[in-house]
Amino acid sequence: MARILVGTMYMKARNPFVVAVMALAMFASAHPQTEPPADQKIQKEVVAAVDKYHAGDASGAITMLEGLYKQDSKNMDVVNWLGFLYLRTGAPEKAAPVLAQGVKLQPDNIGLRHNLAIAYMNAGRTDQAITGFEDLVQRAPTNAEYLATLGSLYVKTKQYDKAVDPLEASNKIKADNPLVLTNLGTAYVNTNQQAKAVETYEALRKVEPDNQVALSWLGYFYLQSKQTDKAIDALEQARKIRPNDLEVLNNLGNAYVDSGDRGKALEVYTQISKLNPNLYQAWYNIGTIQLQDCKYKEAATALEKAISINGDDAFAHNNLGRAYEELSQTKAAADSYKAAADRAPENVTFNRNAGLALVRDRREEEALPYMEKAVALGEDEPDFMLVLAEVYTRLGRQSDALKTLEGMNGKMDSSSDYWFNLGVLREKSGDTTGAEGAYRKALALNPTDIDTINNLGLILFRSGRYDEAVGHFEKLASLDPDSADAKLNLAAVYSKLGRYDEAISLWKDFLHKQPDRNDVRIDLANTLWKQKQTESARFHYQYVLNHKSDDAAALNGLGLYSLYNAKNADAESYFRRATVADDHYMPAYNNLAVTLERLNKVKEAIAVLEQALKIDPGFEDARKNLDRLKATDG
Repeated sequence: MARILVGTMYMKARNPFVVAVMALAMFASAHPQTEPPADQKIQKEVVAAVDKYHAGDASGAITMLEGLYKQDSKNMDVVNWLGFLYLRTGAPEKAAPVLAQGVKLQPDNIGLRHNLAIAYMNAGRTDQAITGFEDLVQRAPTNAEYLATLGSLYVKTKQYDKAVDPLEASNKIKADNPLVLTNLGTAYVNTNQQAKAVETYEALRKVEPDNQVALSWLGYFYLQSKQTDKAIDALEQARKIRPNDLEVLNNLGNAYVDSGDRGKALEVYTQISKLNPNLYQAWYNIGTIQLQDCKYKEAATALEKAISINGDDAFAHNNLGRAYEELSQTKAAADSYKAAADRAPENVTFNRNAGLALVRDRREEEALPYMEKAVALGEDEPDFMLVLAEVYTRLGRQSDALKTLEGMNGKMDSSSDYWFNLGVLREKSGDTTGAEGAYRKALALNPTDIDTINNLGLILFRSGRYDEAVGHFEKLASLDPDSADAKLNLAAVYSKLGRYDEAISLWKDFLHKQPDRNDVRIDLANTLWKQKQTESARFHYQYVLNHKSDDAAALNGLGLYSLYNAKNADAESYFRRATVADDHYMPAYNNLAVTLERLNKVKEAIAVLEQALKIDPGFEDARKNLDRLKATDG
């Protein structure tokens, strides 16, 4: 049986969460300045409102300014201060229309445009905020804060391609801003610029060594690029900052697996399973590690849990099958491997495993489609093909079995099992010459294989090449001295070679241990008869007949004994009973005819021989006697 392979035990690495946009809340760098008053009364009240604000009464200041805005919505001092204070007090929705009014009145006032864009952003009106900051960048293309905020808004709205340019520009103007670096790294990640992302997060880590985002992403990228030690360093540092971050823990577990430290990996995945008992990946990884550590019972428990959470992952079913297999749960293993192959029908390993496991569970008809699928997907491993041929044989598809093995010619020339199985199939198909050649090649590769020696010996025996067969059967008997079949085959070939004493000795020894083997006792009796040991032969013929009253060979033997002792009537009776017991036992017909001739019943003898030749036209002894009797009778 070919070995069962464990499917790929992959570790899924998941990205840390994409960092949230960290926009810069950029209020006016200085308080709005009052302009020369158009209305002295309103101007005095604006000054009074500003004094309230500076005295810490922002709410009172806003109330005063709201009244003034109702009186004169075009007064720029009122517009400036009211919009500014709305922003300061967290009321961006109120600030936006006031600041928009100011922009209409003073379209070139970049401070108003800036605060209006901030109001839109803080109010969640992102599209308007983006439009505002795009305009600001056009008006002030070297303003690092405008560029940074525009880039952050692009990141927030997942317009990562657009985010890269303003964020890069901001970083060139004012390097090492953590928020800029964070968003720039996110933009690089999502535009598949991994090298730049790593460079950016490494720069961020230098600015803020404990930056969780930088550590998480760097750990992930180091993991992907197989820089295991660096991944572990970054992820362990991230773990200290946020010990329960599932993404960090997952990637850290993966890093420990890659480093070969399955103990620490198991500790991390166990922590994940406790933090979130319904997280499939944790249980899958726990089960996989336990499987690698040969803790099959624990592996099965974890993988069963994983499958209860997500039954669609073929790898989990495959690995559970391996655990069951090692626990000698043959049926459960086959069912799990089958489930894996059903969920990933194009995976050659899963189909292979399903087929082999089902064969082990004696479910050949179920196994065959999976095995044939594996072959269609490219499976051609010699051991597997041998099992496939065996399955075909068990299902009675001899030609498919032979075709499978013949197709492996040249790929398995060094495998004695291959040549042996090929010999068996060739022999079954009637190609004894091809079978003999295959057995000889198998024997050359494995000179002590008893099955090969036996089968080759039988082919030689059946073809009448007893001188060649005897050496194989003698070798077989010496290699397997307790084998009854080996001794019986050796006795048979000794008898054919006229080495009767050796054959008789083997048969007697065998019957001493197994006295009820009538077939062996008949062989012994027949050989004793040839050796003129008539009384011993009669004893064994009678022994068989006492145990089986219709044994044609025993009846024939007793007929010969009676004929030998001139008891012709008894001989006739025994021979007739033999032809009734087995109408295809041809020696009895010929012997009956001889007896009838002695009894001067020539016409009956002729009739018996004619009947025999109808049954077996090639029975030469009967034909010779028939010709002789007809000539005499005529």
